[in-house]
Amino acid sequence: MKRIYLCQDIYFINGTTKRSWPMKVLVVDDEKLARERLVRMVEILDDHEVTGIAESGDDAVRQA
Repeated sequence: MKRIYLCQDIYFINGTTKRSWPMKVLVVDDEKLARERLVRMVEILDDHEVTGIAESGDDAVRQA
């Protein structure tokens, strides 16, 4: 299995781009049910991590 490094901590292996660290996601939506669904969708992904949940753009900027 040969790794081809694209940049720091990101590499290409077996036809797929991989990261050695999880992608951090801030979920933002004004509807509670949509936020909950988005969080569940992100949690299914093995290389993503929900780091915050916001209900407005202003709230998201404060958390970022």
